[in-house]
Amino acid sequence: MRRSAVTLLAAGLVACSSGGGVPPIGDGKDSGPGSDAATKDAAADVATSDAASDGGSDASDANASDAGGPTFVDVADTTCQGLASDAGAVLVAGPGAPRFTTTAAVSSRRFAASEDQVLTFDTDGANAGAPFAPPAIDAIVAASEGSAIAVASLNSGAVGFTRYDASGAVTLATQTLQASTPAGDPALAIASRSGASLVVWRQGTNLRGLEYTTSAGATVDFGASTFGSSVDVSAAPTSNGYVVAWTGDPGDGTYRLRFTTWGATSNVTVSYKQTAPMHVVRIVPAASGSGWAALVNSEFPQAAVLLVPLDASGNVSGSIRRYLGATYAWDVASSNAGYALVARRATNEPEWRSLTTSGDGQSSWVCLDGSLGNQIGGSAVDSDGTLWATVYSTQNGGASFVRLDSTGTP
Repeated sequence: MRRSAVTLLAAGLVACSSGGGVPPIGDGKDSGPGSDAATKDAAADVATSDAASDGGSDASDANASDAGGPTFVDVADTTCQGLASDAGAVLVAGPGAPRFTTTAAVSSRRFAASEDQVLTFDTDGANAGAPFAPPAIDAIVAASEGSAIAVASLNSGAVGFTRYDASGAVTLATQTLQASTPAGDPALAIASRSGASLVVWRQGTNLRGLEYTTSAGATVDFGASTFGSSVDVSAAPTSNGYVVAWTGDPGDGTYRLRFTTWGATSNVTVSYKQTAPMHVVRIVPAASGSGWAALVNSEFPQAAVLLVPLDASGNVSGSIRRYLGATYAWDVASSNAGYALVARRATNEPEWRSLTTSGDGQSSWVCLDGSLGNQIGGSAVDSDGTLWATVYSTQNGGASFVRLDSTGTP
């Protein structure tokens, strides 16, 4: 589950100063795509790998690469080009539409999911059904198994798993993965591949996960004592398994982005750390074809959207990109052509941008709709062939869909 959008919205509305273990935003000359300048800060540490364990001692910090830390590249802001008023297809009329932050293809259709509802529709945005969810839930996450929508859910007494078809009909009634309320501030993630899904949730001082295929597999606890009062977690499928990334502060005032591979969860990599609060939003395959990319929102004292490149083991493998003109991000997607990013602008519009395979700006920012004002809003993006399928909150409180090419043209 993503860190509270209310918290991130508040962070984005604060005028932030530099500091917090990362270089000041805007260092260097970055006048546009392809002209981004790198900066460094010795206080921003990159760790190698947590080879011993993922326990509270965080043994890998002793081997951190402290001489200079990671390189940051500030990707320049641009003017925000607007969409034509008739470019998007209305999914849910406002006001009060779900705040969708996930979208994916399912069978010959597509779905979008918020933290409490799912919606299916045609690939062009037509024929949207009514939003649905498992009964009596507090929060959900959803992913595509190809021909089914996999939904993991939390309620006051259980962790559940449900499957739906492309029309929203139940194909697997809710299965109880844990018949008790998970301990601690809730966190929930799901990653799916054909016929199988990994569900990960917070259970007290560690993360807990299991794979559901035709039935629930054994639960595995990992990440013990790697976070304190809260944790953010994201997962992604591989060809034969999954990877998991999470962020949290174990209580020493330093937030860490950590990475592990399902099936080898005793091996945890501390990918990146900083003293400013940060929240992983999504982990996706690297557009370069090797490794991963983690989308991270950084909070006080300076709000920033980061794309952290990782190798197959979770170590930082290049410059961390920061996107000027974005207060916080909702989602990122990747393909062999690059990335697409959706975020909230400082002036509160939902915005979209295509990126190169290295994470630099390819298109200018595209404002998907007008200012959301005090609405929390949401947006999601997914690769759709040579296009990018995008769901977004609208100024009137609705939700719409559009497909954009790499230039931001519908």
